[in-house]
Amino acid sequence: MWLCLLLAAATAAAEADPEAAAVERSLREGRIVSIVPLGEGITNSSRVELRDGPRTLRAVFKAADVRLEKSPYRFGAETVGTYRDTYRHEVAAYELDKLLGLRLVPPVVERKIGKKKGSLQAWVDRALPRFAPALPPADMGRADEEVHALRLFDYLIFNTDRHLRNVVFGPDWRPAAIDNSIAFHPFLRPYRPLYRFPRGPVERLRGLDARSLGRALGRYLEKDELAGLAERRGRVLRLVDAAIASSGRDSLFEW
Repeated sequence: MWLCLLLAAATAAAEADPEAAAVERSLREGRIVSIVPLGEGITNSSRVELRDGPRTLRAVFKAADVRLEKSPYRFGAETVGTYRDTYRHEVAAYELDKLLGLRLVPPVVERKIGKKKGSLQAWVDRALPRFAPALPPADMGRADEEVHALRLFDYLIFNTDRHLRNVVFGPDWRPAAIDNSIAFHPFLRPYRPLYRFPRGPVERLRGLDARSLGRALGRYLEKDELAGLAERRGRVLRLVDAAIASSGRDSLFEW
């Protein structure tokens, strides 16, 4: 299953991960065997089974593309002028995850199925139930770091819809960040504490700027969304520098 591969390759750079590339190729080119509506959520998603040579995999297809003009969207103390819930955000979130080497988002591609264009994301089984007893993480320190990594990512994409249904935990409690369609609104204020950061992704973030983000994500994000992301990038780096100045290099952890 993709989740096991995701967990096993957590520290590898996304661009150097041949399995992730193979999954992307299967999502783009695999023959569709079946499509079943999920019947949950608000985006009318479907579960898709694909076959690509000897490989069989399941995926989630999401065609939502909602844009509400003149409908102010408020989150916390901030308000933006347009509400968006779109499959394009799913693809943008994965592409940003790859740029940073976080390995939190399962592979996603843009694909047309029938007459609808949408996002097709590798299916992730929920190894740990949401509301049932489970053994605590074997490595509490690493579990804490994974929470901080997810907080960083959710702030960068400003996912306002992260809840228990939209994060899946593997057997060792490693999170997989799914359902990122309600994201990238140009909000700026962090809504969860940010004071510990994954070293590798932070260094990759330093190497990005508004232009490079636009080249990588401009196909999926609008101008105000890209501007908000660039501003949040700068704010994250200032928070990192302040944390290092206050607490030293302990503010960074290996990823």
